[in-house]
Amino acid sequence: MTIPSHPVRVRRLPATLSKRSRKAFLLDLLSSVEFERPSIVIDCSTLRVADRYSLHFLLCCLEEAMKHKGDVKLAAVPDQAKTIFDSFGLSRIFELFATEEDAVNSFQISPVARTKQRVAAKGEEQASEHSIAYTPLLVAGMIRSEQ
Repeated sequence: MTIPSHPVRVRRLPATLSKRSRKAFLLDLLSSVEFERPSIVIDCSTLRVADRYSLHFLLCCLEEAMKHKGDVKLAAVPDQAKTIFDSFGLSRIFELFATEEDAVNSFQISPVARTKQRVAAKGEEQASEHSIAYTPLLVAGMIRSEQ
């Protein structure tokens, strides 16, 4: 199932996140969130240092998108940065994708289908636990099954 969406905007993170480059990037990002429900992919392939300033900056970008009921997804995050994202719990806040194309395509898939894909990727054992947890809600008619 696909859902209609606005164009996905792809922004490449600057190699160095100086105060000036952060401001320029944020202004560019703000021009992308002028419409309702912006879909933004930030390409992090040039991210060299994932320090607290860069993590805070990415959270600010997400905050701006969320003010307009949108979402920010990260693509091509270096392995070192992924480790830091995991340690600070940001991998729970941001969806991380291996490539820019995967991140862009993820906006075309419904959230329910995306969740099913993630559960399937984690293994059959965890999938059965999730389906058991949602069974009472399906029976009560509170959520709709997409089979």
